[in-house]
Amino acid sequence: MAFHYKTQGIILKQRDAGEANRVVTVFTKEYGKLTLWAVSVRKITSKLRGGLELFCLSQLEFVQGRHKKVLVEAVCVEQHASLIGDLARLQAASHMVRLIDQHLPEEEKSHEAWNLLCSSLASLENGSPPRAAYQSFSPRFMALAGYGNKPIA
Repeated sequence: MAFHYKTQGIILKQRDAGEANRVVTVFTKEYGKLTLWAVSVRKITSKLRGGLELFCLSQLEFVQGRHKKVLVEAVCVEQHASLIGDLARLQAASHMVRLIDQHLPEEEKSHEAWNLLCSSLASLENGSPPRAAYQSFSPRFMALAGYGNKPIA
């Protein structure tokens, strides 16, 4: 019997797998970083496509299968469209999610990292200078990830 899980998550990265599938890495508040399989998402009629854009805060529903987690539903709650349109903001956001992806282990909760990422993406969206937003995010996140003494306020 498969268990259904519902959560909100920020799409960190995605890669193609097979002819129509995609593997999506998501950071959630409740479950930490997850790797989810989006089956047939690259088909033009897929209902999951809209909720799997990079940096998008999405309402996700997935099931735990025998060997992998399979995405069942993805609805975009908040799309950071201005990040995609501006190269400097896109680069800053990409560096932020890359740090999350590289330094947080799979399925380890971190409410502080979640709040930090959400607030940093929101500040980028609201016009904060990209360099300042990244320079504020980076040392605070690295301290949370265990590479410093304490988080910087």
